Amino acid sequence: MYKKNKIIMLLAALSLVLFSCDYYSDQEVASPTVFEQGTIQDTTFVAAATSAGIVLTEAAAADSSQVLTVSAIMNQVNPNAVVKYILQISSNRNFTDTAVLNCRFDGKVGSKVKVRNSELNIAVDKLTGSLVQVPVYARLIAQINNGGAVIKQVSVADASKAVATFNVTPYSMLKEFSEYTPKTWYLVGLGGNWNNSMDGLGSSLIPMSVVSGKEYDSNGNGKFVYTGYFSASTSFKLIHTPGDWNTQWANKSVEGIDNPVMNDGGSSNFKVPTDGYYTITLNSIKNTISIVAASVNPTSYTSIGLIGEFSSWSDRALTSNPNTGNHTWYTTVTIAADGKGKFRANGAWTINWGNDAKTFPIGFGAQDKADIPFKAGTYTVLFNDIDGCYWFVAR
Repeated sequence: MYKKNKIIMLLAALSLVLFSCDYYSDQEVASPTVFEQGTIQDTTFVAAATSAGIVLTEAAAADSSQVLTVSAIMNQVNPNAVVKYILQISSNRNFTDTAVLNCRFDGKVGSKVKVRNSELNIAVDKLTGSLVQVPVYARLIAQINNGGAVIKQVSVADASKAVATFNVTPYSMLKEFSEYTPKTWYLVGLGGNWNNSMDGLGSSLIPMSVVSGKEYDSNGNGKFVYTGYFSASTSFKLIHTPGDWNTQWANKSVEGIDNPVMNDGGSSNFKVPTDGYYTITLNSIKNTISIVAASVNPTSYTSIGLIGEFSSWSDRALTSNPNTGNHTWYTTVTIAADGKGKFRANGAWTINWGNDAKTFPIGFGAQDKADIPFKAGTYTVLFNDIDGCYWFVAR
């Protein structure tokens, strides 16, 4: 009887095993994943500033600078671990804002941590926006891949756990508008005309002017200025791209010019308090704007024409925009072949605008300067007779 009971219990156990295997037969086991641990500050991992200050120059942009000297390496968790080093810098010792840079470091005690000057300059520019000497806080981060687990260890500057700090004097990465292609902003809404499409160039879409000096980055952002006449009875906005309302400047909550905001879905329009001339200054790198009264008394012209080889030196009349005090002029023209020409007022050479720098399709016209080199194509031509800025916008 005892033997029979043992056989029954064995068969029951075997059936349970078989049932269990069958129950999980259609299940999949998750693949192992990398477990990334938090950042560890290691007092045995010491990297102090190599020098008190670094002066960056555009001429040496492709060179590298020594920023840290490693006097003690971290405790190795495994001699076979894979270690990758990155440099982290900040504008403050708490590293609440950071930039991560690729660096060169051989992992040996006494070696220098090097970083390319151009990359350091870009990082400092993004963190501080400064062109003068600024303090920079730095630390070396070791990313240790130890059998699938990633451990990040952060260097300290000394036993007190201070971070390394040194001064950096950056160089400006901005260029003249003639070296990059500025992406201007446009006024729209003057006189109640809100056509923000390319077809509205000149009549309702008024471009802001470029400025002289190194003010533009490689993305076309920079400083733009517009001086013109504004009526207190009309309102307006600034947009960046014809046909697009998403990127804009306007006034917060109520119409006015005292509280400008960018891309605020609840904003209202700009509106000046009294009739008169105003200057709008917009910096699309720093995202700042100001609208202030302007002390100008510009000349009013009966007509302005575009003249040159393309027209056998006959005036092609531009249309003035009355909502700008008749100081913004525009037309659409086809230039059959490369040539040269100018702008002139009242059908005579007494007042004319040329350009010694010979910049096209953007530039500044001034009295009796050299002919502007026109390129073949069809353009909407825009001209501001207050500052002489012209745009040839390809169509």
